[in-house]
Amino acid sequence: NITVTGGFNARDDIVEDNLMTGFGTDWASGGVTCGGYRTLVQRNRVTNLRTTTNEVYAVFFYNTLGGDVIRNNSFIGLFKDAIGSMGDFPAPEGAGRDAFIHDNFAENTWDDLLEIEGPVINVAVWGNVCYRGLMGIGVSNIKIGPLYVFRNLFVDFTDAAVKMGTNSFGFGYFFHN
Repeated sequence: NITVTGGFNARDDIVEDNLMTGFGTDWASGGVTCGGYRTLVQRNRVTNLRTTTNEVYAVFFYNTLGGDVIRNNSFIGLFKDAIGSMGDFPAPEGAGRDAFIHDNFAENTWDDLLEIEGPVINVAVWGNVCYRGLMGIGVSNIKIGPLYVFRNLFVDFTDAAVKMGTNSFGFGYFFHN
């Protein structure tokens, strides 16, 4: 796996054109963990064929300071979430600020195909194709907003296309999904 940490000291990192497969057994053993500033993750293929763990992510936002771009990737396998985040924790965890997640393919998660939760300040999610998960996209706690979700395709989910909780205070806009 590839982990980017260090806050502002880890800025403008690029994770590109990799094949990642065969991870460990905890949340930190997924494909890419974003914990820096302005991390670009593009054109990667992340697969997980293990069935013995339930906390592996293809991409995980952890202590990110924002500006991350996740685009043109393929996430296939038994992940908890294809793209996951710390969610309920206070800033800067979660999908952070000024993040753009677009044109990814995600398949076979046991929870959210895309989990975009946390502060969510100026985050846009578009053009993603997501198959077979419990939820299409989890946005259960937009703390600040805005979140823009448009032109995504969510197919064959077992619960709901969108998971929205009761702890949101910010605005989320959904168009043409």
